[in-house]
Amino acid sequence: MFEKLIKLKDNFQKMEEIGKVEPCLEESLKLLNNSAQDLIVIRENKLKNKKPEEAFNFYHLSLVSSIILDSIKKRLIDAKKMNDNPEIAKDSLEILPFLNAAMGMLNLKKSDENFIDFANEMQTSAFKHNLFQPQLIKKKEIIGAISETIKRINLV
Repeated sequence: MFEKLIKLKDNFQKMEEIGKVEPCLEESLKLLNNSAQDLIVIRENKLKNKKPEEAFNFYHLSLVSSIILDSIKKRLIDAKKMNDNPEIAKDSLEILPFLNAAMGMLNLKKSDENFIDFANEMQTSAFKHNLFQPQLIKKKEIIGAISETIKRINLV
């Protein structure tokens, strides 16, 4: 996933340089979709055989990361229509270092309280850059995923 984030950074820098998302839009959307899928796999693997509090740390950090990826994707798709060129690229460049660090943390064997602190810091930064907007539709998915996680944790 790190290589996808590096390529996204290159694309966002190019978008910012030329002031438009169009030349890199399709590739960037594909990279964002693939990164979101990678996160799902990481999340599922990390929830297996973990204590509830540790599972929650991995889950929460991966969830915040997923919402940010989804928000970047939505703004990219709407950039031209919403006159968001090249602001989406600039905002994404600000949050990519957080996503990169989150991926590193999610690949660790164990979690600690720093996961929640980091997720909150990343969420705050993303919110400031208009990249953390869990939509109402997403809310149902989030509630369902949390319910499923709680069920799994209770079975352990």
